Amino acid sequence: MNLQQEPPENSIPSAIATTNESTPLLFQEQYQTGSLTANSGFQSYRPQSIWSLSVNTTARQKEVRSIILLLASSLLFAIVSAIVKYFGNEIPSFEIVLVRSIAQLLLGLVGCLIFGVDPLGKKGARKWIFFRAVVNSTALFLFYYALTTLTLLDTTVIFFVSPIFRIVIASGTLNESYSAKDGFYSIICFIALLLVIKPCSLFNQQTIEGSSRLFGISCALVGAYMSAMTYITVRKIGSDTHALVHVVYSGFVASCFGLFICLFCWQEIVIPNYHQFNNQFMLGSIGVFAFLGQCLLNEGLKLTPFGLASLIHAGDVALAFLFGAILFGEHPEFYTILGSTIAVFTITAINVNGWHRYQIKAAATTRRRPKERLVQQQRE
Repeated sequence: MNLQQEPPENSIPSAIATTNESTPLLFQEQYQTGSLTANSGFQSYRPQSIWSLSVNTTARQKEVRSIILLLASSLLFAIVSAIVKYFGNEIPSFEIVLVRSIAQLLLGLVGCLIFGVDPLGKKGARKWIFFRAVVNSTALFLFYYALTTLTLLDTTVIFFVSPIFRIVIASGTLNESYSAKDGFYSIICFIALLLVIKPCSLFNQQTIEGSSRLFGISCALVGAYMSAMTYITVRKIGSDTHALVHVVYSGFVASCFGLFICLFCWQEIVIPNYHQFNNQFMLGSIGVFAFLGQCLLNEGLKLTPFGLASLIHAGDVALAFLFGAILFGEHPEFYTILGSTIAVFTITAINVNGWHRYQIKAAATTRRRPKERLVQQQRE
């Protein structure tokens, strides 16, 4: 059953929107509460529970398909992170972002051509789309650099806590509530981060590569903040802008940043050895895998129950642990595993708490609107 209604005012968006690679370009609440209009080109559906699948056979099949897409998306993003980590000691991180962005730009333009989408977007929203691309590109550069200096698990966990920044920013810029539960979960998550980062002043031990690790942690934290800003900007833009437009803008801006940095600033371009075809293939596949991962992510969020989507998103941390241990011999200490586990549970709790608040506000808005329309009709 398709539900179509007007978007709730001042709705609280999903914290699922931030990941280590990019941000979904439509909110999961819009998919799941039927707030998208028929002109948006997407079908909406309200699940019966944020944790369980629908009892309707047809709806359940669609939800299972969406879950598979989300799992595939998480796997693709984990593969991209592993490839970046693999090339970290050979190719500068900014060059890796440049290759990824050029591929993303080309694929985005091809997609716009196929689906008849104006790659420039609507005139009124272009400045915000561009701003989102700048913020998103900055987060991506910082994330990739952090991958080259930290372990896969450390970088993923630090980026995973971006919803903490999101709820703080949203409370100040979007006038959204910051509850006592949010504050409690934020404190617990901060403690979990300390267990992962393990500052020498608290743990009385020297971590690997001292200043290099500290700078990588700083980049990851700033990148997480910028990722949260990306999400807030998507809220400002709304759902009228096609996903491929965001892909094109982000690819163009990141390509410009990458060229400038590689040619004039910190890092020089390194040409991969043409005899090593596997390395060239892996480097070129980063953009393709990231583009496919973003498409699967946006598609998978449409019908997946929110709680299950939160758990799948938390699976990014598990994949980072497995890939780091299997591919790079990274064996986290007890405190790192403990902090990562606590961070996963607290961020999931924040996501679910925000979703419950959103449902309450959306239900109140839905009940209020028929009364407002009735009063308007009586006045007319």
